[in-house]
Amino acid sequence: MSKETRILHTKWGFGLVSRLWNIRTHGAEVWTPETDEFDYDFWLHHALRLNRSKNYSVGHAQTEDMVILVADGQYAMLDMHNPKHRLNMVWGSHTVPGGPEPFCRLLSKNDPSGRLIIAADEDPRAFDNDRSLEMLNEYRDALYNALGVLRINISLATRNCADRIHDLRFEKGGQIFQQS
Repeated sequence: MSKETRILHTKWGFGLVSRLWNIRTHGAEVWTPETDEFDYDFWLHHALRLNRSKNYSVGHAQTEDMVILVADGQYAMLDMHNPKHRLNMVWGSHTVPGGPEPFCRLLSKNDPSGRLIIAADEDPRAFDNDRSLEMLNEYRDALYNALGVLRINISLATRNCADRIHDLRFEKGGQIFQQS
């Protein structure tokens, strides 16, 4: 895998969830070994930690981190932590106020289908322009009227994991992720 391919992988894989691809290095060089067998995800993360700028702080949430909100243990939605701008978004053929987007529904373990979740894009309304707003409103209403909401900052959790792996790697050696 070329360096450019690895950079793209980081931007759309680990980097997207961790939000590392969005953090400015402010001129910090992302050093990588002179070989195709390097782990770009690790070296990007390493450069950000060494830079110690205000843009990367170990163990702290950052603007626009990706969060999952689970309303009453059933409706899971994706949203952002402290978004800079809450712009309108396109939902089907409609323009709606920005906000949490349907991700999946968590099913009871007694559900006759035997499934534990139904992804939002498996709902027949998701791609039906006439009914897509119905689905969005169902999820958002569940969130706004929930008795309890679980909030998981998956970007921060991913960065915390990468920080721990980084520290272990420097203590004991080894790769941050196994190469496939």
